[in-house]
Amino acid sequence: MKAVLLILATVTAVSGCSKARDLVSGREKLAFDGQYFRADLSASKEDRAAFAVIVRDAAKSIDGAREAARYEATKYCIEQYGNSRVDWAVDPDAEEGQLVITGGDLNFNGVCEG
Repeated sequence: MKAVLLILATVTAVSGCSKARDLVSGREKLAFDGQYFRADLSASKEDRAAFAVIVRDAAKSIDGAREAARYEATKYCIEQYGNSRVDWAVDPDAEEGQLVITGGDLNFNGVCEG
């Protein structure tokens, strides 16, 4: 019984290593490439499948910022449409020169595929 409790405690402790809770908003924060990013997704009022994602302070890690954007889009599409398929205007995997960076923020547009 002690071994089972020890294993459960270890698994619980390890599973929270890449997560933190924002004390102000209460939202769970995830690290991408070892960095925490503020990523905001806004859906179009005319077509809820269309959205924009802005990842703040992307210079901390472009790779991490790409993944933060992909995470927000995937989460949104699953919540709204039940799948994770996204048609990106510029894919997060695109070459760095194709990415849209404005004022240090990484910008993406996409549409959830139904």
